[in-house]
Amino acid sequence: SHVFAFEATPIAPVGPAAAQSEWAFQLTSEGGADTSLTAVLAVDTRQTGTGTEDTSPETLASRHAPVLRLHRDEKFGPIPIAFTLLNAELVTGAGGALALELDAANLYQLPQAEARLDLAGASIAELEALAPGPSEAPMPVAYYTVAPLGGRSAAAAVPATHIAIQYYFHFLADDWGAALANGGHRHEGDWEMFQILLDETLTPYQATATQQWQLARDGGAAGGESRAWAEVQKLDGTHPVLFAGEGHSLYFDGGATRYDTGTESHDGLGPWFVPEVEGVRLAETDYAGAAGLALTLLPRLGELETAAGLVASGWLRFSGLWGQDDFPASPGDLPTPGTRNGPSGPVFMGNTRDAAAPEAVRSFWMDPYAWAQRAPAQTRPENTLLTGTLPAALAGRTLIAADAEGRVYRTVSDAATGAFTLDLPPRVYTLSVVEEDAFGRASFAASVRFPGVLRPTLLFPTEAGRTLSLGALQLDGVFLTGNNIYLVTDSDNDGVSDAGDNDQDNDGRLNITDGDALGDGWLDAFQMQDPDEDGIINYLDDDDDGDGTPDTEDPDANGNEIDDAEEPKDTDGDGFIDATDIDGDNDGFSNAAELAAGTDPLNFFDTPLLRAGDMDEDGQRDSTDLQQIVNRALRRMPYNPRADFDQNGVIEALDVQRMLNVVLDR
Repeated sequence: SHVFAFEATPIAPVGPAAAQSEWAFQLTSEGGADTSLTAVLAVDTRQTGTGTEDTSPETLASRHAPVLRLHRDEKFGPIPIAFTLLNAELVTGAGGALALELDAANLYQLPQAEARLDLAGASIAELEALAPGPSEAPMPVAYYTVAPLGGRSAAAAVPATHIAIQYYFHFLADDWGAALANGGHRHEGDWEMFQILLDETLTPYQATATQQWQLARDGGAAGGESRAWAEVQKLDGTHPVLFAGEGHSLYFDGGATRYDTGTESHDGLGPWFVPEVEGVRLAETDYAGAAGLALTLLPRLGELETAAGLVASGWLRFSGLWGQDDFPASPGDLPTPGTRNGPSGPVFMGNTRDAAAPEAVRSFWMDPYAWAQRAPAQTRPENTLLTGTLPAALAGRTLIAADAEGRVYRTVSDAATGAFTLDLPPRVYTLSVVEEDAFGRASFAASVRFPGVLRPTLLFPTEAGRTLSLGALQLDGVFLTGNNIYLVTDSDNDGVSDAGDNDQDNDGRLNITDGDALGDGWLDAFQMQDPDEDGIINYLDDDDDGDGTPDTEDPDANGNEIDDAEEPKDTDGDGFIDATDIDGDNDGFSNAAELAAGTDPLNFFDTPLLRAGDMDEDGQRDSTDLQQIVNRALRRMPYNPRADFDQNGVIEALDVQRMLNVVLDR
């Protein structure tokens, strides 16, 4: 019997590009015996900055596979290309259709000169009828490739050891623009792509997503948007969240993006597609509309065969259009042919005419690094300063501004003058005044209401870089009124203030018939979060549905005729379920900020400024705090929610154990 020292040394190149690595393992007896053993093993792994781990293409792609959130009115979700081929005929350049069965494996061998895959339908209504319903729909798919950047980019100073993961989404059709004043996209077939760049330690650092409206407008000069990985919303820490717009363009945030011809909404309130492998979801969500998203590996674009033995699929090398050309237009559609033609496939998508791009860049999807550098990096717009003065009766109270993703911003008004200032990102908000107890819990005092175009509303828009003054607010019952923001804002930049504009978002629909009159991408009723229309948002309303039964006693507090116990969880009770709530406990710190700080994003009493369990508020959680929690568990001291780790309303042994773990650093 011997005890051996263990040493492993790589004897083959190790790095992100290697699929196999050989290591020599030298084992030597510590007892000085002459027993030794050397073995060489081939290991399917790569070395990262934190040691060795499984970094096969499948593992990398699964680890960072995106969650796709569709717009609320989306009719077409991501589908396998087999469904399109099953319902299309191949039309040649001469205009004739080939009477043969299309197959993904042999599509490349068919005539391709100006060929296109023509679906059975000549109108959006027919394509909607063709689209599979939820019960018969095939498993949605994200196709992906994983490849090193080295040797495949025309850009200068390419980090050769870095890796690109690209995910491709195929849609049956695109009908964005049906209600736009100047039309928009309307065509058969659609391809979108999302990519992540990883450094030599396989750490993600940049994400880029396609936005097809820029493709049509700029002829491929941009065609997307980039964002630093640290600033991308994620589910379970590693899965980026993408919001697909009405035209399937991919965005990093929910809301709406305004173009010259209208607004593309991407609220993420439609179906969600969460990546899964062999029936197991890779991320957790309680969103009611979540479905699985299969992952299918492709060879590197432009290569017929890879070192791993993957042979390029025939459909991937098909150079024709995925849809008919010149799809029948609707009144007011844009005249640009590209908005009514089926797109090319991933290998041929995005030939750039950008004068600043390297001349050799033929397709930015085949040159991920050059494209990522060219795609405009998202810049955060300047905040808005909202100022005003509360009446004397409310001076010293706290103001809460809430946006359409459940994020809250707080400020305390001056106790003597009632003056306040809120620093807000440019969004649409509700504004309430609350009374806070010693622990920061809020109870409703008043709502700020604005004279809207149609009727008084709690919602108000802000504009980047502006200072908006509400002036001296006047109290009338539970409502506060002051300077009308709608008189000085012009959301659609048409020269008419919102107060006098009967189409505030310039989408061709009058405010009176437009569910999203403000044009920010969310239904106004949804972001109002006031189902009983009593002027009190859900978060502060003790009776959300106005049925006379307090929420704490009402099994259906929101009044939607579904038992709340059967619905997705809404921890903070603000009307935004946890899956869509960007500030899950309404403490003023976003979920992302809390995760980065190591605090609980669903515990109001655990924040980056003051941790749960810090009973003496000295910034440390130590034995002194532990003793306090023990005393509260023994009822020697009164209940304090900061000692209640699980927020179940009582201090008990489990809370003491949690605090003991903290003190012992377990």
